[in-house]
Amino acid sequence: MILIVSLLIMLSGLAGIVFPILPSTPLIWVGVFIYAACDRFESIGWSLLLIFALLTIISLVLDYLGGVIGAKKYGATRWGLIGSVIGGIVGFFMGGIIGLIFGPVFGAVLFELIFGKDLKGAFKSGVGTLVGFLGGVIVKLVISVVIIGIFLIKVF
Repeated sequence: MILIVSLLIMLSGLAGIVFPILPSTPLIWVGVFIYAACDRFESIGWSLLLIFALLTIISLVLDYLGGVIGAKKYGATRWGLIGSVIGGIVGFFMGGIIGLIFGPVFGAVLFELIFGKDLKGAFKSGVGTLVGFLGGVIVKLVISVVIIGIFLIKVF
């Protein structure tokens, strides 16, 4: 029974990669922890839980900073970065998942244009924001699948 509960929690975390209202990798870690605690840490020990916690933290940092890193690599100014953050917040509340993805792009482009960049440079900053965001999501997905895969190997 506890295995099913843990797996359902982990699947909810996996769904959180697509539906950002759910905390993706933290939910996966919680699912692993619940199973480990109920199993008295026989299948999943403390050292593996610590490794999973570090991977969870790395995935969150890269996910949240991905757009900023991408924008910076594509030449965004400080204003473009500020615009991407504001666009992400506004986009989330106004457009849900779609807004969360494209809000930072529009925010970066808009702020770059307002503060003096030409259309081509502003658009390049917006594309960088999107590339960075998608890169962060891919890293989070890979880390999530690795954690679940190792969990399944250890349990079975």
